[in-house]
Formats: sequence, C-alpha cells, structure tokens
Amino acid sequence: MKLPSIRFLLSRKFWQRVTFGLVCLATVVAAVYPIENLRGRRAWERYRAEAAARGVKLDVRELAPAPVPDAENFASAPQIAALYLLDGKVAPRDAEPMTEEKKRGVVVDLALPDQVLYIVYRALQEGGRGLDLGEIQKAFVKIGYLKETTNDPAADILRALERFEPAMQELRLAAKRPKSQFPPWSGRRTLWVGGFFRLMKFVNFRVEFLLAAGRHEEAAEEWKIQLQLCEALKSEPTLLAAMMRVTTIAYNLPVVVVGAADHAWNEPELEAFVQDLGRLRLAEDFPGAFNTERAVFNSYFDVIKTNPKFIGLPAWIKYLPQGWFDQNLINYNRMADARVLWAESDGKAGSLYDFKQRAAAHWWGWHPYWFIGNRGYVMVEPACRQCWETDCRLQVCRVACALERFRLQNGAYPDRLDQLEPALLPMVPKDRYTHQPFHYENDAQGAVLVYSCGPNGRDDRGADDDIKWRSNPIVASTVEH
Repeated sequence: MKLPSIRFLLSRKFWQRVTFGLVCLATVVAAVYPIENLRGRRAWERYRAEAAARGVKLDVRELAPAPVPDAENFASAPQIAALYLLDGKVAPRDAEPMTEEKKRGVVVDLALPDQVLYIVYRALQEGGRGLDLGEIQKAFVKIGYLKETTNDPAADILRALERFEPAMQELRLAAKRPKSQFPPWSGRRTLWVGGFFRLMKFVNFRVEFLLAAGRHEEAAEEWKIQLQLCEALKSEPTLLAAMMRVTTIAYNLPVVVVGAADHAWNEPELEAFVQDLGRLRLAEDFPGAFNTERAVFNSYFDVIKTNPKFIGLPAWIKYLPQGWFDQNLINYNRMADARVLWAESDGKAGSLYDFKQRAAAHWWGWHPYWFIGNRGYVMVEPACRQCWETDCRLQVCRVACALERFRLQNGAYPDRLDQLEPALLPMVPKDRYTHQPFHYENDAQGAVLVYSCGPNGRDDRGADDDIKWRSNPIVASTVEH
C-alpha cells in the first residue's frame, strides 16, 4: 500500500500559509480579549449602578450586621457557639481550643438517645400518632437513665433528663438575652446543621414532656428557647440558614397548637405565643435570603477567576477573557433578581426559568456568558412553597391561640373571627393562598375549626391539603389554668 506523501511539509508555501493563519488567529485573539474585557467591565458597571439605585447590595460585606456584645447575645452561649464550624471543625469561642470533650459536653450529649428518637420517628411515620410516653419511659430504663419508674411516665421522663440540667440551665439564662447573632460570616465558617437540629429537637421534645406532665408554665418558657434558635439563624447570610429557620419554626408549632386544642395553656402563655409569633416575618424575610445568597456567590467570583476548580470547572477556564467572567456575574445577578421578584410576589411575577432555558439554548448548553452563572442556580420554588406553607401554619397558630384566649375570657368561642379584633389580635390574618379570611366553624359541642384552603387554593372543608386547627371538646375534667 502506497503511503500518503508528506513532502508538502517541506514546502515553503505550506509553512507560509501556516504562519499566516497563526498570525491571523493571534490577531483575532488579541483583538477579542481587550474588546470582550471592555464590554464586560462596562456592562458590569452599568448593572452595579442599576442595582444600587434599586437598593440591592451585591457585596456580602455590606450585609454584615453590627456586632452584638456577648452579654446581650443568645448565640454566644456555649451550646449555640458550638453550632458553627471553622474549616470543618468546631470553632473555639475564645483563645482556648474547643476540645472533643467540651464538644461532647456542649452539644452531642444534649440530645435524646437514639433509642428514644427511634420511637419518636416511628410515631411520625405511622400517621403522626401521639407519642407513647410509656414506651419512651421503658427506653430510658433500658439505657440506664431510670433506675425505677412510677405510674407517671411524663414525670419519669423528665427525671431521666435531669442529667442535662446544667446545660439546660445555661441555655435558659442565655435565652433571656435580648439579641441573637452568630459571629460574622466568612467563607471559612459553616453552620453545623446536624448539631443545630439535634439541639433543637432536644428542647422541642422536652417542651412536649413538660406539657404532658402538666408543667405548662415551664413548657412555655422553654419553648421560647426554640424561638431564640430561630432568631439566631436569621443572622446567617445564606439560603440554607433561612430554610433551616423555616423548618425549625414548622417543627416547633405543633406543640403550641396541640396544647391550645387540649386547653393546656393559660391566658398569659397564649398571649405570649400570639405576640412572639407575630414578630416573625417568614414570608417577608425569605426573599432577602436570595439576596444574601447572591452576595455570597458574588464574593466567590474573584476566586473562580484564578482557581476555576473551586466550583468544579476545568483549569483552562482561567485563561478566558476577564470580560466573560463579568458577563457571567451579570447574568447570575439577573437570574437572582428574577428569583427575588418571584418570591416577593408569591410566585405571581417574574420567571424562574427564562435565564436557564436561554443559556441551555446556546452552544449545546455552554455559552461564554453563562458557564458560571448556571452553577449558582438554586431551585427557588420548593424552598418558597415550604416557607409559604409554614407562614400559613404560623398564622393559623396565632388565630388558634387568640380563640383559646377568647374562650378563657368569655366561657365560649366567638361566633366570628373578627370578634378577636383588636383586643386579642390587632388584625386577624388572612389566608395567604386566597387572600380571604380563614374559614371558621363553631359546632354545637362548643368546639371550633379554623382552616386555610392550603396550597391548592380550594375549600376542602378542612380536608386534603387544608391547613387547619380544631379544638377538642371541653369536658368537665378540663382544668382552667
């Protein structure tokens, strides 16, 4: 077989053409880089000026709150300070390092044993049946927390938890501090999600056990610790912290509404619940989390320019025109604007997916102005819908507490919800899904039902996805506190 000739490689004309082509390519590249850099820089300056005119803060340093002294800061308590990690490890609160022994004493031990958590989770999986206190009592005996038992499982459980009393007492004292703020955010510090939920669940179940034992005043006071945990999360400039805050509130509302349905709270406690929950602005605060998340991601761009592997991009990306990075920064922030607009309008304005689809339509999913912007994309819809549902449950809880206060004052529930205004509620909240008053029914047995139409927006009379609260019938043995 005759091999192809390579004599053309010795041709002077061939190398002249190659040289000419390389010179042309170099000329094009030399022209493209400064042009693209100039276009990108000017476009970013225009967008930044436009964002400033709208009051949008693009730099995470502008979002840092003023520092709070430890004496006024709930988050400086040992159990709370141990909830953040520095470079993946528990961060020291002072010059003395946080040892593993301290860590266990602060957070890990302030948690329900796995045997007890298994019982709780099984109850939730089986249709949300009530906690079997007798079963939990036996679990504490099995693991050695109880040496002997009585006919009062709730009292025995609280006696078993007395081993945590020193840490709980420190937490109670810290909860009296007026403010709550984690240390200043930095790229090295991350929130210890597992430790946070472990502490939150411990306090939540302790409140349930106190209420079951009839110690409602202590239960109401310790419930406020959970509220302080939520407020501590509010100082975290990340979407993760905002979602954790929503989840924490959703987790802590049932003990209040169940206690109100069982007529377990007295009037001062119900009044405190209405006021404390009324200060929460979940739906209003949540869009701000997208702005802070945007500012955090913006701060990564300088790192990405020199180290693309930081977000999983190939190393050669750093040799691309700097103007392309600016264009990516602009498109990411425009996408963030769309997310905030959509969240602020309860999903009725803006579009979440136009930018994503536009980028995917170019160059088989790759575009020089979108190779980073897509990496910062966060699914907004599920997070917002969870927030809206929790906010609706919170408002139903406030109405339930106000109804129970009305009953304690007047001996019966009102005929209409507007009778709660203004003495018990400054204004009766409306159903966020229909923007109409909550549905309210008062039956012949003296029990009431108040409900929202829920996410589907239909009146299912308290069924399906309706968010509801129903009081239990008042029996002669009910003790009025």
